[in-house]
Order: sequence, then structure tokens, then C-alpha cells
Amino acid sequence: MSISHIIGMPRIGENREIKFAIESFWNKKYNENDLKYIFNKICLKNWNLQSYYNISYITVGDFCLYDHVLNMLTILGAIPTRFNFNTKNINYKKYFQMARGNKNNKPMEMTKWFNTNYHYLVPEWTKNIKFKNGKYNWLLNNIRKAKSIYKNIKVTIIGPLTLLYLGKKKGNLKNKLFLLKKIINGYKILLLKIKKEGINIIQIEEPILTLKLKKEWLIAFKKVYKEFKKININILLVTYFEELKNYNLIKKLPIYGIHIDIINNNFKNIGKFLNIWSNKKIISIGIINGRNIWKTNIIKKILKLKKLSIKYKNNLWISSSCSFLHIPLNLKNEFLIDNEIKKWLSFAKQKIKEIKYISDFLKNNIKLSNKYIYKNLISINNKKKSFKNKNKLVEKEFKIIKKKKYNRFSSFKNRKKKQFKKYNLPIFPTTLIGSFPQTKEIRNLRFLFKNKKINYLNYLNKIRNEIKLNINLQEKLNLDVLVHGEPERNDMVEYFGEQLWGFEFTSNGWVQSYGTRCVKPPIIYGDIYRPNSITKNISKFSQSLTLKPVKGMLTGPITMIKWSFTRNDQKIKYTAIQMSIALKKEVYDLKKNGIKIIQIDEPAFKEGLPIKKRERKKYLKIAVKCFKISCGNIEDEIQIHTHMCYSKFNNILKYISKMNADVITIETSRSNMNILNNFKKFKYSNDIGPGIYDIHSPKIPNIIDIVKLIKKTYKVINYKKIWINPDCGLKTRNWKETIESLKNMVIACKIIRKNLLK
Repeated sequence: MSISHIIGMPRIGENREIKFAIESFWNKKYNENDLKYIFNKICLKNWNLQSYYNISYITVGDFCLYDHVLNMLTILGAIPTRFNFNTKNINYKKYFQMARGNKNNKPMEMTKWFNTNYHYLVPEWTKNIKFKNGKYNWLLNNIRKAKSIYKNIKVTIIGPLTLLYLGKKKGNLKNKLFLLKKIINGYKILLLKIKKEGINIIQIEEPILTLKLKKEWLIAFKKVYKEFKKININILLVTYFEELKNYNLIKKLPIYGIHIDIINNNFKNIGKFLNIWSNKKIISIGIINGRNIWKTNIIKKILKLKKLSIKYKNNLWISSSCSFLHIPLNLKNEFLIDNEIKKWLSFAKQKIKEIKYISDFLKNNIKLSNKYIYKNLISINNKKKSFKNKNKLVEKEFKIIKKKKYNRFSSFKNRKKKQFKKYNLPIFPTTLIGSFPQTKEIRNLRFLFKNKKINYLNYLNKIRNEIKLNINLQEKLNLDVLVHGEPERNDMVEYFGEQLWGFEFTSNGWVQSYGTRCVKPPIIYGDIYRPNSITKNISKFSQSLTLKPVKGMLTGPITMIKWSFTRNDQKIKYTAIQMSIALKKEVYDLKKNGIKIIQIDEPAFKEGLPIKKRERKKYLKIAVKCFKISCGNIEDEIQIHTHMCYSKFNNILKYISKMNADVITIETSRSNMNILNNFKKFKYSNDIGPGIYDIHSPKIPNIIDIVKLIKKTYKVINYKKIWINPDCGLKTRNWKETIESLKNMVIACKIIRKNLLK
């Protein structure tokens, strides 16, 4: 026998209903009741889906309107004190203000959720923060709705120690664990309220248990779960994303069961843990990959679980490795994917079905000869035999590239002299990260062209007109290094992938990145090859409109790989090198056609970092190598930029430095420039463009605030190395916000130049 459950569901809806509902609320077209209606509708659909496939326990509490960390803080009443909100009276308007900022406060800082492309809002821990009088009903009402329909439900929440660990110390708080007693009491209040609703199983997510924790945090785990035992509620402790650590600690915790992500653990490691884990406790195995979209080899998984089912019987639970938040909802919504490739894929709905069939087999309800299992095996074997994923041209290129080294010809110091002389750049040169606002008109234009409603010449003329407007605006604003604004691009990864061999695309495969920002990751199914130039013509045209340099804009190899669903039939490093070779050709084409400044964006560079410390060096070496292959052997006069966002750089600066980009632009505004201290300590030698205002907030930065931030930068970094730019592309902002913000940025920069040159 075995019990089936999942860790969590995608929460944006089948057609991104929640995104559009929230944005309508922000634009005052929807009220709170309208938003609640959509919220409840998506929850019900997710629950019904689990029920339809006879999942033993329906998961409740995984849904949120913006971010699950912000939800948890709001439910607990542990919101940032600087907002000065009454925690009992938080409404949706105030909830979103914490995420997006208001007149008096910047938005909460945002960073990557472990090594995923999901961004969470960072808790702000101060000495006087309270963990009480929260919006408990946000969760309790959800529980009541689910309980009125389904018999067996489990509630999921983020664990207290993960919440505490991932937050930032503010004010005079020196140690996060100073708040341990407060957070324990806050959670105990919440657990009692959940218990009163008739819930007897609660899923507490503590992914930090996969990290190498200091002794004080291990002691804190014992304290927390000893206190929770007093509530007398069954706790399923959940870990994911990496190999389980801290075996002896987990064994001693007074918990009902443990969930292990088997995708990121090999069975040898699991075997060591199971030797000490009692068969009288629940062991939940995350056997279905919650982060990739390939069909599971059902027979292979069943054979791995068979021995465990004999030992653990009813105490063996079958689940996803992590929440399905990271993958699209339903493959049946896809009509444009190549039919052969489609048979290799499995989205959230299909993965729930896989869980059902594995569980049914272990319950002796079906045999290996079952029709579904047989079809699954055929799909797995057909993928192995297919010629679609192999390309002999790529094999040849790969052999050549392995023998070469890719370094810049001169030191950064010498390159900079040549570059600044050639482009006549001032101190604090101003630039943008890439994109301009993507209006409805632009999106509609691309839609019409894609669906063959307008011809190529008509489309190209309209795109060129948009680029002219973008260049004219930047000249009017007096920016120094310009961008074309990317009106032709739907997404920084999808746009390139569409023009490379080895990529496939979904029409509705949306995944949440943060808040209402959704992305549609491409699928890398085979060898990557660039048959033709991708950006040459647009870049050449853009540069012809101005005497100022216009950046060629490319997405870096690691970001292309990390923000796609990568093939699972070869090591990821080989796929990354294939991508680098394709980009190397693109860089060469841009150079040949007069583009002198080329930006290779790598926002996913840190995201790719393995959680296991012993594997990080290997990954970083490959990531640096891929960047160098893309642009290493290029003349000194060509200035290479890269962009990274929402990352903690302190432990990888050595490798960022080895990338040897002439300019790195980074997100720093939400962290109040604190990230720059790491660059100073490391003595980073190349130029830096600290993001001087936050583009993820609708708040227009005022000139005084920008001046203060720029002053803060050159107290830390030599002013001759500083560039001035927003912290990211302007795709999600409207034109009014964009123009006003950029005007203020340029004026602030002029004030600083004037003061410094007195």
C-alpha cells in the first residue's frame, strides 16, 4: 500500500487568470471580491484535479496572490515594521504595497528561491517585530472551503526556521535566532488554529535542511519541533531541491514523517538515511520531478520503490520532488508542439497522473502490463531512439571548441583606455539594461505577424519605427550608451531559442517568476545549432540611427539553459557549451557589422549554483568557460557588458571576475547598495553599473534619492568605474513611469558629475 500526495500546485491558473485579475485590481478595474472569486476558482480547480486522480491527500495552503513567503509573513503578522501597517487589518491593497512599494516605502527586497527562477520577497527581521495578530483567515477560510468538499486534506506552510533563515537582519538585530522564541509562539498560535479546523496532518516545508547548517541552527530545529509536539498535530516535514543532510537531527525530531526529494538524491544516500529511519514513521518519496517537463519512466520508478513499499507499507507516501510551481499546468493546452516531442513531455496535470499510477501499482491495484504504463514505456524508448535530438554539425563544432582557450587579448586596464577613447564616454556613463515597455500594440503586432495576419515587410517597418522612437527618446534624454528597446522580442530566452535548432516552444506553458510576472520557458530537446544570424540586422539598423553607441543585446549561455526546460539525456554542461558556440557566432557577426558594445545577459548565473558546496566549483568553472567561449577571442575595442540580477554575489565574485566582462550591471537598489560592499572587499577591478532604481516597482524614483544612491556607490567603488543604469529591463513598466524615471536618473547623474568635477 502507499499514500499519494503532492507538495504544491502551479498557482497562476490554466490561462494566467490570476495575473490578469491582480493587474485589473491594481488598475482599479477589479475590487477585492473580484480577486477573491478568481482566487477561489483556481484553488477549486487545483483541488478537483488532485481529487479526480484519487490523490490520497489534497494539498491546501499552497496558493497565494503574489508570493508564498509574503503570504506566510502576513498570516503570522510578521510584516516589515517600516510599513507601519496594523497587522490585523491587512487588505489586498496593503499586501501588494509591501511587494511593490508605496509613496513612503520601497518594496521588499526580492531574491531567488534557492536555485530556481522563482523570486521570493525577503523577510525583514528587526528586534521589535511581532509574530501575532496576523491575517489567519487568509489560510483558515481556504481550509474551510476545502474541508466542506473533501474528506482528506493536508495543509502546507513554510517552516519557521526556513522563514527565519531566508530573511535579512535589519536595524540593530545581530542574530536572527534572537527571534526564535517569538517565531515559535507565532507558529504555535497558527498551528492551534489549523488544528481547530479539524486538520490532523500539516506539511511544514523546511528546505534549509538540505543546506550545511551551523550548530546553532541545528539546535534551533530541536527546540522548534519539541514545542510543536505539544500542539499534538501530525507534522510532515518537507525538504527539496537537494540531497538531504542532517540525518541524525531529523531522526530525533518528534515528527510524523519526512519528505525527501529523490530527484536530487541518489538512492545510495537515501539508503543510508532509511537505515536509521523507523518504518513506523512516514517516509514520503518525491519520485516525480517537479522542476522539469519530461515524462517519467514509470517502470523504472516502480522498481526503485518496490523494496521500500515492502518495508514501509502504508507509511510509504508517493509525491512530487517539490511543488509544481516551477512547471506549466497542462500539456493538453498545447497544440503547436511537434507531435513526436509532445509524446515525451509531462506537465503538472500529467505528473499527478504519473503519481496516481505509481501509487496504484504499489497498492496492487494495477499490473506492469497496464495500458497506461505500457504507453509510457513506448514513449521513453522512442525518445532514446529518436534522431531529432542529434546533430552532426554540432558534434564537429564541439570537437574544435574543446581544443581552444578563450581569453581577451589584453588586460581590462588596457581595454578600458581604448574603449573610452573610442566612444568618448564621460564619467558615470548612463545606459539601460535592454528592454523598453512592451505595450499592447507591440504585443499585438508580434501576435499578428506570428499568426501570418500581416506580412514580413509590414511587420519589419513597424518594428523599425518603434526602434526609431526608442533611439530618439534616449538621445533626447541624453543617455550615453543606447539600446534599441527590443520591441521584436517576446522574451529574452524564447526569442533566441526560436531561431536556434534544438528548441521547442509551448503556446501556453506559463510559469510564475515573481508576482504577476510569468515566463514561458522553451524546451531544449536536442543539440543546439545556430543556422543563421539572429540579431545582426536589427542591431545594424539601430546603430545607423545615431552616432552614439547602441548595444547589441544577447542572452548568455547559462541563462538560456537555466531558463529553459533542459534535455535530460545528456549532461547539462554539454548543452551549455553548445549554446556558447551558437552565441560566439552571433558576437562575431555583430562585431563584423559595426556593433562595438555587446551585452551578454547572465541573470541566471548565480541561480545555476548547486546547493551542494562540493559541486559549486565545477559548475562555476563551466559557467565561466561558457561565457568566455561566447565572447573571449574578441578585439580590445569591443566592450563586453553582462547583466545579473537578484543574487547574492559574495561567494562567487572570484568567478564573476574571471568572466572578465568590461562592465557588469547588477541589481542593487532594493538592497540599498549593500551588495557593493562585497565588490569592494573582493577588490573587483572591472566596471560596475549598480542598478540605481527598482524597475519592479511602479514608484518613480525622485532625483534626491537617486543622487543619494549614486553618492553611496562611489563611497564604496572608485567613481571612475561606475556606470549609471536602472536595475533591470523596462519591459514591465508603462511609458509614463519609464520616461519620468529615466529623466530623473539622467538629471541626478549630471548633478553628481558637476559636483565631482568642481
